[in-house]
Amino acid sequence: FAIAIWDRRDHSLLLARDRFGEKPLYYAHNAQRLLFGSELKSLLKAPDCPREIDSEALRAYFTYGYVPCPLSIFSGIRKLPPAHFLRYREGKISLQRYWQASLAAKVTLSEAAAEDALAEHLQHAVSSRLIADVPFGAFLSGGLDSSVVVALMAETLSQPVKTFTIGFREAAYSELDDARRVATHLGTEHHELVVAPDAVALLQQLVWHFDEPFADSSAVPTFLVSQLAQQHVKMVLTGDGGDELFGGYDRYLRLLALERLGPLQPLAGMALRIAGTLLPNPRGGRLQRVGERLGLPFAERYLSGVALTRPDQAHALCAQAGGKSHYHLPLLDQVDSDLGAGNSALDRAVAIDLQSYLPDDILVKLDRMAMATSLEGRAPFLEPGLAQFALQLPESLRVRDGRGKYLLRKVAARWLPADVLSKPKQGFAIPIAEWFRGPLRALAQDTFASKTFRERGLVDPAAADALLREHLDGAADRSEALWQVLCLELWAQRFVDATNVAA
Repeated sequence: FAIAIWDRRDHSLLLARDRFGEKPLYYAHNAQRLLFGSELKSLLKAPDCPREIDSEALRAYFTYGYVPCPLSIFSGIRKLPPAHFLRYREGKISLQRYWQASLAAKVTLSEAAAEDALAEHLQHAVSSRLIADVPFGAFLSGGLDSSVVVALMAETLSQPVKTFTIGFREAAYSELDDARRVATHLGTEHHELVVAPDAVALLQQLVWHFDEPFADSSAVPTFLVSQLAQQHVKMVLTGDGGDELFGGYDRYLRLLALERLGPLQPLAGMALRIAGTLLPNPRGGRLQRVGERLGLPFAERYLSGVALTRPDQAHALCAQAGGKSHYHLPLLDQVDSDLGAGNSALDRAVAIDLQSYLPDDILVKLDRMAMATSLEGRAPFLEPGLAQFALQLPESLRVRDGRGKYLLRKVAARWLPADVLSKPKQGFAIPIAEWFRGPLRALAQDTFASKTFRERGLVDPAAADALLREHLDGAADRSEALWQVLCLELWAQRFVDATNVAA
């Protein structure tokens, strides 16, 4: 939720945002008034709304592909952090946290008791999200998280669940078969669509709906499956949040492997850097990067696996990016930002993701893309009781034998077939590399050659040209960086150029 409450008794305004940041809330404050809204573009309608690009937000965008809370892309506009409220009275504002997730005080249940407790939490979380006066369904990828949600919906409802999946013509980017198997097993009313979107028009649409530069390309399939679902329902349940709560990301496993080196990390890092210089790319480059990670402090070591770019790559694209602050996230400067994680590497990484990647990327993507089609998205895994229980599970019940989601898989076996439980994790990806050699090629070439782009000063034109040239020549896959640069420039055309003309 994002709410505003006016108190007539003391003439104060209260703004508040939900615990995990499922809904957005922007605000801008000056000596005359407070502006606020769920969309940044609504604030820009006010002539006194700040329009100067925030250099720290720009730096973070070149690192992660999104603008982290509480920053916005404009220096005088801020996002209200999740689980906070803002009070405005007599021209002054104050912020206060009203809730905080905790990774401390792990449960001491037996494995069997923890399994039963998790099953109960899951059932309650899903059933409580089914209270609605509009038709509803679920996104279904065929992966563990969305399949668990659909299985519990099917168990709760008397009629078949409406499920939705999209895929691309390129088999490597399609989960249609996996989703179809789960849908058949659970007896859902399944809707699927193979898409061949107009990539240029679609990218322009996405830029408008995100309000800020946003470079997570999985927004494309999220938008397309939202369009499909909206033809049949008004609300969907999703599997978002499952990876953070149950240790599902592969990068957690890679981090844990590095942390097992313990005091040998500096020596291993040096050895890998040397080996990397002796071996040809891409293997040599990978070894060098792992060696560099081992020399970083913990938070930066983990975040280097979340970031889209390395410091040198970001600085080459933008003079304000990269450097010593490359991995910095503002909310991690707050007291107790470790959420009680202690010495657990997994918990420390999860604490970071709960305060940035989840609210600033995953939930932004879901909310903006669903709402762009007039669809509401709900995430049962983020039901507070379930989320807190999952975060207090010991590491051994989340990650075991080199795989995440251990206890969730055990519980899911009650409702799902074995092939779903053993399915390797597959991201919600698009054929972006092929698009930059096909439908997006002309757009990128024309954009990078334009006078506006070359004089804007946000991106070094020579660096952008080099990325595109290397990608088209097949020398390297530069599609992520190209998407990042293109999204930024298209955003600037819509929200800087057009806004300045309107102002």
